[in-house]
Amino acid sequence: MRKHAYALLASTVLMVAPAFGQGWNVDRMSESYQTWYGTNCLAKQGNCVYLRTNYGDLSIIDVSDPADPIEVARILDGYSISDIDVAGNYAYIALAYYGGTNYGGLMILDISNPSNPTIIAHVCPPRYGKYVCVAGDVAYLVYPLQPQGSAMCILDVTDPAHPEILGQCLLPANAGEPTALDSLLYIPMQNGGLWIYDISDPLIPVQIGSISFPEGYCYGVAVSEGIAYLPLTSTGLAILDVSISTHPILLAQMTFDSWTRVVAVLGDLAYAGTDRDGFFILDVSLPSNPVILGNFTGPAPYSILSDLAAEDSCVYSAWNEHHFRITDVSDSQNPVEISSYYASWYIADVAYRDNYAYLAAAGEGFLVNDVSDPTHPWQVSYLNDLGGVYDVMLHGNYAYLYTSPGLKIVDISDPAQPFMAATYDLPGVIRKFVGNLAYAGALPDLQILDMSSPLNPMPVGFYDLPQGTIGNFDTDGSFLYANAYFEGNGSSVDSLLVLNVSNPANPQFVALNGFGCGCLVLGEGYLYVAGSDNQFRVYDVSNPAQPVEVGHLNLPMYPCDIALEDNFVYLSTQGMLNSGPRIIDVSDPSNPVLTGYYNAPAAYTQKLSVNAGYAYFTEEGCFIIYDCRRSAQRPEPHYYAADSAHPHPRLRRQLRFLSFC
Repeated sequence: MRKHAYALLASTVLMVAPAFGQGWNVDRMSESYQTWYGTNCLAKQGNCVYLRTNYGDLSIIDVSDPADPIEVARILDGYSISDIDVAGNYAYIALAYYGGTNYGGLMILDISNPSNPTIIAHVCPPRYGKYVCVAGDVAYLVYPLQPQGSAMCILDVTDPAHPEILGQCLLPANAGEPTALDSLLYIPMQNGGLWIYDISDPLIPVQIGSISFPEGYCYGVAVSEGIAYLPLTSTGLAILDVSISTHPILLAQMTFDSWTRVVAVLGDLAYAGTDRDGFFILDVSLPSNPVILGNFTGPAPYSILSDLAAEDSCVYSAWNEHHFRITDVSDSQNPVEISSYYASWYIADVAYRDNYAYLAAAGEGFLVNDVSDPTHPWQVSYLNDLGGVYDVMLHGNYAYLYTSPGLKIVDISDPAQPFMAATYDLPGVIRKFVGNLAYAGALPDLQILDMSSPLNPMPVGFYDLPQGTIGNFDTDGSFLYANAYFEGNGSSVDSLLVLNVSNPANPQFVALNGFGCGCLVLGEGYLYVAGSDNQFRVYDVSNPAQPVEVGHLNLPMYPCDIALEDNFVYLSTQGMLNSGPRIIDVSDPSNPVLTGYYNAPAAYTQKLSVNAGYAYFTEEGCFIIYDCRRSAQRPEPHYYAADSAHPHPRLRRQLRFLSFC
């Protein structure tokens, strides 16, 4: 069954410029997060929800059809978002930092076209932004002080493209997320309580009322018709009469089995979000006597609800456990989930063909991205009913997926409409096709399959390595070179195994060489090996029984995967501080030369695929495209610039920095 892209998130693109790391002859063109790793802040306006993900991104989701939400944009690269407020055609974003180390402040986006948000301004107060609230033409940015306490920066946003700092004021203690109503600003105290400020003169906010709850912690507040609703974590939900703002009065306080973190109010109903028990629906028509009507518990007992918003008959909620959910609350006693997003943990493998990247998304399925414009890849299809997908190999019109369990064969003749065509009980990974033969690392250690009938693999031959396991390998159909692992004395030893596979029905042992080979790729007469000892070596295999080392190069990082195109070897590498591609010129096998690299922040780099000088990387939950054409001495044809409109109408974006601090 084919699922809409919303089930995992559309593949969306961050900024093109390599904001972090350094490169030489390599450019980081784009990175597409296929995972949210949780959501924890949201704002709802019109047909869109604006979400802060746990990666610090802003995700914009079209919820005009609650049953079929679609992510239409995601930004930012090198930014970490703390809070979001939306007013009119603008999104106001509190940034913890940008560029890795700089204090973030306030970012303003033009969202008149939500699928094409444009950064129009960025202002830096003395510290990073924690919470933001917009009231009319004024934005209030709360930021922490060291070692404790808070302050508030007041900005004139009459012209959002040119915000001006009007002033700043100290707050009595650590502050939470403020709410503005009429000429009043309600600021929750993180150590329990509420401050009320008169902001009729935005330049001089004056505290006029307060109330304390010493045993609670508070991060937000909702206000409606003279009543304030204050979530107090461990001490539940406090309901206050604030009709006389100078003297707030406690009307009621109710507790739940888990902490109360957030609240939203719509008419006579309040929605109280807890960290373990989802959200409760309360009748607050009589605020002094709230009554629980219903409860939505969420996906699992340990899924933490982070934020929510209510509109019409729907509640939109953000959860720390990967989910954004839409719940129908038209029947308050029986809330029903309408839809949700669930994001993959990581991208396990990638294969490229004809302007498409095919991604194995581990526990969440199989994705296809259009990468015809490397600066703006976009997801065209997604299958999530295959089980865990951990490896992908392309041959003909089919993708052969190593899944848990077994081999899944997916028809990709139309990349936008892939479908599962067959399954095969293969406990392993197809690593190479030569003609109609597939070579798989499986149990037994090597299995050779006849794929003349692509949907009906037929076993041809196998090779079982005594007391060992075959890992990565490559073959030209005559000889197969494999990294062989042998366990013993509590440690693992890897060696180069050579097999004669010219008769696929009867593979024969040729040689076992006592050197580690990690990942390897076979070229014309040479074998290129990146070892676990951080060494790159070139072997002359004109005599397969006796490979001879003819060249080597020290590597600064651990190699994870390898590919060969023309006279260049591409490596994905992983280090303590950096990860990324390394490109090596092997036109002279005796003298391999590093011709390009890119140092990205350390992450778990896994697999790569290469085409025409572009390297397609998997990195945890991210799909990354690198332009390595200068390294590989290739011409550089035109590609879309960073600020050009995306050719696909649903996922285009245009990010321009017009004002920096």
